[in-house]
Formats: sequence, C-alpha cells, structure tokens
Amino acid sequence: MRPPVLLLASTTIAIASGAVTAMLINSQSATGTGSAVIEARLEEIARNCEALRAENAELRGQIQRVGAGGAPAAGELTRTPALDDLVAEAVARWMRENAAEVAGAVGGADSVAAAADFNLGDSLNAILTGTLHGDTRYAIWNRARESGKFQDLLTALEARAAADPDNAQLQFELGYGYLQPLIHGEATGVEAGEWSMKADSAFDAALALDPANWDARFNKAVTYSFWPPIFGKQAAAIKNFEILVEQQSHMAPAPEFAQTYLFLGNMYEQTGQSDKAKEAWNLGLAAFPQDADLRERLGLD
Repeated sequence: MRPPVLLLASTTIAIASGAVTAMLINSQSATGTGSAVIEARLEEIARNCEALRAENAELRGQIQRVGAGGAPAAGELTRTPALDDLVAEAVARWMRENAAEVAGAVGGADSVAAAADFNLGDSLNAILTGTLHGDTRYAIWNRARESGKFQDLLTALEARAAADPDNAQLQFELGYGYLQPLIHGEATGVEAGEWSMKADSAFDAALALDPANWDARFNKAVTYSFWPPIFGKQAAAIKNFEILVEQQSHMAPAPEFAQTYLFLGNMYEQTGQSDKAKEAWNLGLAAFPQDADLRERLGLD
C-alpha cells in the first residue's frame, strides 16, 4: 500500500528535485563551465532534498502514532477529518489493488457463487441463523451483489442489528457485509475507507459483547494484516491472531483454525521474527498436518 497523499507529495517533490540535480550535473559536465551559479544551485537543491527527507520521516512518524491511537505531541498532526480522509484514501487504494487476495482471505473466490436467483428474505434468514461457514456466507453476499441487491440485503441486516444490539454474531455479520465493496474493489477513494472503518467498528462491537467470537476476531485480524506498516496495525493483527491461537486451544477443532496459524506466521515473518513465524506454522501443522498452505510455508511440498 502506498503512503498517504501528504507523504506522496513530499516524495514527488524530492524525486523532482533529484531529477533537476541530475540535469544540472549533466549540463555542467557538457559545458565544462564549473559555474559558481550552478554550484550554488546544486547546494540549494541538496538542502531542499534533505529538508524534504526529514519532513517525510517526521510525517511518517506522526501518522504512525495517530494510526496506532497515540496522543500527538504539541504541534503534531491530530486526527482530523482531513487526516482521516488521507488515511481512508490510502487504505482504500491498497484494498482495491489487492482485492483478490483479500477476497481469498476472508471467504472464498468469485467462482464460489455463480450468478443465481437471489431471494432477499431467504438470504437474510440464512445470515440470521448465525451458523454460516465462510464459503456459504461469501456466496450469499456475492449473489446479492451480482443481482443488484447488495444494498437491500445490507439495509435489512443493519435494521436487524440495530434492533438486536446485544447479538454479537449479528454484529459480526454486519461487519462482514461492510467488507463486500472492499473485497470486490467496487468502492473508491474515501468511500472505500469508510466501508473499512464501518467493518472494523462492527467487529469491535461483536468482540465487546463476546470476546470469544472467532469470526469477528479473525476477520478483524485479517483486515489489519493487510494494512501497511506505516499505520501501526501489524502489532494489533499479531495480538488478535495470538488471542485466537489461545482461544482455539479450548475449542473443538475446525478446518478454518489452520488459517490463524498461517496468518500469524506470516505477520511474524513480515515483522522480522522468522523464528516465531516457523514456530507458528509448525504449531499449526501439528494440529492440521494436511493443511496445504502451512506445508507450503514450511517447504514440505
């Protein structure tokens, strides 16, 4: 995922300054003048580049602290609508560019749900049972989307969730519904960032009611795992996956539990903890010896 617009602007200016420097150097070599004017200009550009690099580094640090929920120091960026828009746009851009990978992580591929007759009532009732598996859940929402009824299903589910705010599984199902425009890359710009924030809020509501809600914690952790390091979500993803590993040890085994070990190991590896990554994958393989993804990560296939 690319950095927010603010950082991109600084980076673009720095690159442009570097290009001007290169042209001046070439000009100087070609003419052999060694002009004091050119030398002075080169020094000025070098100072500007250094200042921009420092500014870029400071902005990165400030956004990391804001993204991680830290209190900004005096004079730093604060969480304002403008900054939220930058963050939302950056997250949305990444989600659009990686929609296929996100879709695979949270519930199947497009081929799971071919275009078919869609019945709003039946689909809503199936979701309300609270017993759906990943592929079935994905298929229902995909049929709604392909039938042009996504918003109808979401509105109906929002109404049910509002009427039953203490139902943790219902809050999770609503969060999963909010992910759909991101999974399919159908939301753009700030709008996509808003969908992501809605989903995260719904998952939080589910976990506040039931900290052991596997679906809500897993989807929240997976979503965090796709955020870039600049937003400080990697630690939160790891923490949630670690909680899931502990919770799964007290639950009846389910095939989807293997994904917890896979993602946890991936996050460890991304943060430079290779030994812990292998430990997580091996722990998962001990519980799920035939899991193809875990075996591949460990080089066994």
